[in-house]
Amino acid sequence: MFKIKCFFLFMVSSGVFFSSAQTKNVNEGNEAPNMFNDATTRDKNAIVEAETGWWKRAALTREQRLEKWKAASFGMFVHWGVYSQYGNIWKGKAGGGYAEHLMRVMKIPRSEYLDSARRFNPLKFNAEEWVLLAKNAGMKYFIITAKHHDGFAMYPSAFSSDYSLSSTAFKRDPLAELAAACHRHGLLFGFYYSHAFDWEHPDAPGNDWDYRNPGGDKLLGGTNWFDKHPEWLTKARHYVDQKAIPQIEELIQRYHPDLLWFDTPHKLPLSENLRILKAIRTADPNIIVNGRLARTEEKNYGDYLNTADRPEEYYPVASGAYWEAIPTTNESYGYSSTDKSHKPAAHFIKLLAKAKAMGGNILMNIGPKGDGSIDSADVAILKGLGRWMRGNSESVIDVAPSRLSRQPWGVITQRKNT
Repeated sequence: MFKIKCFFLFMVSSGVFFSSAQTKNVNEGNEAPNMFNDATTRDKNAIVEAETGWWKRAALTREQRLEKWKAASFGMFVHWGVYSQYGNIWKGKAGGGYAEHLMRVMKIPRSEYLDSARRFNPLKFNAEEWVLLAKNAGMKYFIITAKHHDGFAMYPSAFSSDYSLSSTAFKRDPLAELAAACHRHGLLFGFYYSHAFDWEHPDAPGNDWDYRNPGGDKLLGGTNWFDKHPEWLTKARHYVDQKAIPQIEELIQRYHPDLLWFDTPHKLPLSENLRILKAIRTADPNIIVNGRLARTEEKNYGDYLNTADRPEEYYPVASGAYWEAIPTTNESYGYSSTDKSHKPAAHFIKLLAKAKAMGGNILMNIGPKGDGSIDSADVAILKGLGRWMRGNSESVIDVAPSRLSRQPWGVITQRKNT
């Protein structure tokens, strides 16, 4: 028999109290059904192969894989790429929406984007400083963009050498330095990789200004693209074989990540997403994979589920499911020089406490600048989190959700065997 120690999170030390009365009666944060792949006839063979073979076997060790992720509880998400040097401004004009989407919003040609990317030279980048900021804020895992939708690899890739860090003025490997720093300081380490959206490759979904491919502004829809245009399916498979799978295997073999984080699976057929997941399980069966790689409306083939971007409120994504929310310090994930809407540290303390009381994790995003430094507003938020964590981390790190169905006075977590 074990004792249960409960924590009633009133947030007194940070000067705020978060009661359930302040929670909006909305289901914000869960991803909309139209974001899921439609498992059509095209995907049935891939589904059967997965559910009777390799995926079924991988599911047997899912709980074991997730133990360290559940215990970690709180992580740092970093969106950093050549787009960071622009700060969401291109040729004097501000972009709209997420700064990391600047190439699509401004319809920058691939050749021009590459010419500009060659100047990327983040001399202020310091992996030790980045990781210590995360660690001192109470974070236990760290995920960095290895390749975002722009298709630019943030490391020297053998499978896209001209469209990778090798072609820039920066001759170090920041991913290797971050991996080493995380290992030194005891943080789990992983990568974000945009597997389904790639504005560089001529056969990938997303770029409709250079290649007239599906998935951009002109052909933004569902996976019926591939039913109506079977030639696009052939192109998508070519991209997956030529770039996505080789780069993911390259990242695994070179950096040995604990986690892999994917996005926008609705841009590819489920059959292709499952091929990518199979390649990961073959390369390293112990890697933790998030819920945005391969899924249908009925089923998710990842290790845990994700809320939508920038959650303000959320409820359990599914009863008893493991899940993760991804708030960001302002309204962009990549660095935006025009977005000054940074929230206070108390905002993220509230989100973390509520997530842990509901059985979820928080992966909090920052967008470093193109020179490798971190925005002072982000630093202030992280240091504020650190001050609160020094006296309260036991209530939100490696805890279980409360068993109480109602928590009218705040939110509650519990620790076992204490």
